[in-house]
Amino acid sequence: MAQTRKNKKLLAPAQDTLSLDGLESFLENANMQAVTQDETIDFSPSVTAEPPLSETRLILDLLAQLENVNDLVLETGYQLAQTRERVRELEGLLMGEELLVERIKDLEAEAQKVLELETWLDALRAENEHLKRPWWKKLLGLN
Repeated sequence: MAQTRKNKKLLAPAQDTLSLDGLESFLENANMQAVTQDETIDFSPSVTAEPPLSETRLILDLLAQLENVNDLVLETGYQLAQTRERVRELEGLLMGEELLVERIKDLEAEAQKVLELETWLDALRAENEHLKRPWWKKLLGLN
């Protein structure tokens, strides 16, 4: 048995191995001695602790906290519903504003067309005035 351990020890990698030399002799000649302590351990509390809370009091406290949490959840739900309604209102306003912006763009394009037509009309009026001159101004080349 000792030879197989040595063989295993030789075959095993040399990483942090624990030496078991002398373990067999220790196990064969083992002695057990009872050690007694002269000091006694005092388990009584050195500081007076608060009186223990009763189970009923703890349950009542938990119920009160649960009611508070429930009230907070209800209040948060109410605020969430109000926020959703406000978001819907704002989305409606936003859609209306987007329609107005599109309409303004269309009106700006139409205004540009009107300006072009007015310019063209002014040119036609000037040409018409030029053509309506009396014949003698045309003959003499006066305005």
